[in-house]
Amino acid sequence: MKFRRLPVLQAFACGFLSLGTLSAAGSPKSGRAFADDFTVHSIGRWGVLESRTIILEPLANRVLMQPDYEAAMLGTVWHFEADSVGAVADQLRDLGLRPEILAGLLNDSATEVDPEQNRVTLQPDTALVAALSPMQRSRLYSKILFQDPVNSFYAKPFIHPREGISGLMLRRSGLSRAQLSKIEAFTYRVDQQNYFSDLPLLFESARDDRERFQLIRFLSREKSYAFRLSVSNPSDWERLEDYWAAGGLNPDPLPLLKAATQSPQIAFIDGLHLLPPLPRKLLHTYPSIYGNGVGASMPDCYWTAFNFFDVNPSDRIFDRVDIYLESRYETIAEPDEFGDLMLISDPETGKPVHACNYIAGDLFFTKNGLSMARPWVVERRDEILSMYAKSADCVQYFRLRGGT
Repeated sequence: MKFRRLPVLQAFACGFLSLGTLSAAGSPKSGRAFADDFTVHSIGRWGVLESRTIILEPLANRVLMQPDYEAAMLGTVWHFEADSVGAVADQLRDLGLRPEILAGLLNDSATEVDPEQNRVTLQPDTALVAALSPMQRSRLYSKILFQDPVNSFYAKPFIHPREGISGLMLRRSGLSRAQLSKIEAFTYRVDQQNYFSDLPLLFESARDDRERFQLIRFLSREKSYAFRLSVSNPSDWERLEDYWAAGGLNPDPLPLLKAATQSPQIAFIDGLHLLPPLPRKLLHTYPSIYGNGVGASMPDCYWTAFNFFDVNPSDRIFDRVDIYLESRYETIAEPDEFGDLMLISDPETGKPVHACNYIAGDLFFTKNGLSMARPWVVERRDEILSMYAKSADCVQYFRLRGGT
């Protein structure tokens, strides 16, 4: 079977480098942020917290660390675990495809069968793929193609905010309205989360390599929150100290908190300066092979969550989450102290799928996956649950022993 090949994507690195500043103190961070005004987020033991949405956009070298874009240049290719075209037809028929669409997808000239490897490979016509309904796309991509890691765009799709691509549009994208419409049309929902896998379709309709790069860069955008603490009331000092010190685990912000609450000219403290050393260093940055390696791998959510308060973070991979929790943590009903840990597990297997740390209100500090193209961010609890939790009973909360 011959694949359609498009021109090789070029890295327009020099033309697309972008730097931004996310903290009030002017700390440089990788990526670029675009935000609306701060609004009151929550009021509680932590004080009055304000937040605003920001959109992170990776630099050029991070953009090209996404999945196999050379594969996207070949057009849409689907790999099925099956020993015959008939077996694939049975899987596709269950999606509710019309007979003529099913026949087009299984065209002999676009099909390759390898019984020894139990694999059938299809290269469907672009128009047929574009014509799939959102429900058909969701079922095919998440129930069938997702199962085989060879289908990289479907096994590891782009993840978009629940409000869709509008949640990534706090700044201009540089893309045409037609391309943005295609992204929206090809986005599919699984449970409460939006996903996008049809990068090959976008590449085929792109004008040139420049637009292909812009597409990747836009799809790689990540939503986060900047937050700040109101310190305009001097009488708040003891209450703020009690919360943000986390039982002595987080002493660094205390001198600044005390000085700020006693200085009338200071109204807010950037939330970055309230975090412990490690998350303060990592927030809104991207992993780097020069400073974030954990053995032969990159940091994930477990490394991030378990090292939240550690001045000298461990360089081990936390592959036995249960043992680590049992040795250092106690179970709690709800997160209400700074740094509490939220653990989400698969309800069928009991295997952990995500961990993150509580900040305040409904904000959590988190790292989504191992990818170097995904930064450390702040997310709301409902956003995290919609991405990872399949049911309410698969969510647990923990607190470090010896903390608050």
